[in-house]
Amino acid sequence: MTAAVADPLADLVVDEDHGFEDRPLGTAVFTADRSYRYLLTRLWDPALPLAVFVMLNPSTAGARDNDPTITRCISFARREKAGGLAVVNLFARCATDPAALKTDPDPVGALADSFIDRTVARSSLVIAAWGAHGGLHGRADQVAARLGRRGIALRCFGTTKAGQPLHPLYLHDKTPLVPYAPSGA
Repeated sequence: MTAAVADPLADLVVDEDHGFEDRPLGTAVFTADRSYRYLLTRLWDPALPLAVFVMLNPSTAGARDNDPTITRCISFARREKAGGLAVVNLFARCATDPAALKTDPDPVGALADSFIDRTVARSSLVIAAWGAHGGLHGRADQVAARLGRRGIALRCFGTTKAGQPLHPLYLHDKTPLVPYAPSGA
């Protein structure tokens, strides 16, 4: 007798905001219980390419509402002449405190790698921006190595002393993007 395997795709919910009142179009892909967010997008000019941010984990942003980090990412994406952004995460578990990821039995989520791979494959600007906690469970090294094997060139806003890419929230508007070379590379 074979055990039934649940289809993680059947559990997804796509929220959309149609961008009225000068807001960019927005989407967010969550699990039905909203415990995981696999993708968040903002689109303001479909004629321009998307900037992809690979962050640590989702906080409170959804299809319509931005949290402070997404607001900063939008500012940086506009500066880089992108027509929108897509945000994927090393850990898809929604949490406002990264410390919660340490004890979570499944902080990554069943579809995180698939969403990361498909999203970065469609962009020429992929920004590693997961911050100091990226080393948790060796996840940043796993993702960076996999993307490197696929020829994805990562950029970042600089690195921490431990070699993790800086998180964008408190960076100066003029902080330049530089190539990101994972410490394990």
